[in-house]
Amino acid sequence: MTKKILEIKDIGLVHLYKVKNAKNLRIILKPHKPPRITVPFRIPFKTAEDFIHSKIFWIKENIEKLKQIENKKKPFDEKTIENLRLEAKNYIPERVKQLSEKHNLNYNRVFIKNLKSRWGSCSAKNNINLNLHLMNLPPQLIDYVILHELAHTKEKNHGKNFWNLLSSFVVEARELNKELKKYSINL
Repeated sequence: MTKKILEIKDIGLVHLYKVKNAKNLRIILKPHKPPRITVPFRIPFKTAEDFIHSKIFWIKENIEKLKQIENKKKPFDEKTIENLRLEAKNYIPERVKQLSEKHNLNYNRVFIKNLKSRWGSCSAKNNINLNLHLMNLPPQLIDYVILHELAHTKEKNHGKNFWNLLSSFVVEARELNKELKKYSINL
């Protein structure tokens, strides 16, 4: 991976990363971090820089939205986190087991974690990691996240085969994925 850092007027530092499997230029904005631009190897950094300049208004607008969201977040105290963890440990592993048996998907272990930026993940060893903040979501979204991660036990990427597999378990998978994006972890 090749990296370049630019100073862009009105934005500040911007990190550009040449990524082997990237197909398109992509802007990634995260709270308290400089904008990150994923650049396919075939595209020169100069083209990526022109792309950034063409998107300055959009970048500034969305950085501001992120700041507003961050300012509204109320950090959970330790007692609330422990209550969520207990609730998650009492519910999620059994629900993973039920859904995996129903759809014939095998996994290794389930871990409940206080993740900061994702709802879940599936390791190469088919360990399922799930965020304890899932307990703040509606039940259909909890099931969607669990099935999403279980589908990764068969398909390790987000390609067409993955979405076809997931859609065979959850007909409205794409719609639920969009709905999930409306929720923020730790809100």
